Amino acid sequence: MLYDDIKKDNFKAIKARDTDAKNAYGAILSAADYAIVDCRTKGQPFTDVEMYKVIGKVLKELDEELDTYVQGDRPEQAKAIRRQIEVVSQYKPVLMSEDDIKKIVSALPDKSIKAVMGEFKTKYAGKADMGLVAKVARSFQAK
Repeated sequence: MLYDDIKKDNFKAIKARDTDAKNAYGAILSAADYAIVDCRTKGQPFTDVEMYKVIGKVLKELDEELDTYVQGDRPEQAKAIRRQIEVVSQYKPVLMSEDDIKKIVSALPDKSIKAVMGEFKTKYAGKADMGLVAKVARSFQAK
């Protein structure tokens, strides 16, 4: 499971005294712990799909933090955040291309936006950019 891999990598970063990597792993694991509790309260398992959501959230927060440091003219902190983004990004899932999404949508019997979005949320969660899926679904509506 991805969560366990990140915990192992965190331990390696601690042993290597890599502060930036340790901080990045700490942010991921902390957010993941909250997500695990949330899943348990809902009676759902914590899967890699949930972990990918956590990673996306952490990346977004780090991007916002980087912007703050760049605008505040704090290059040392910006460099550290860039390194953290690099560490977290290695766990980001490879998303489907637009062509892959079009192939799946064209094979669906019901090409309504609601049906397409439902299909991708259940079968391809974390593997496709839902904004891109919506765009492709709308293009099939125009036909």
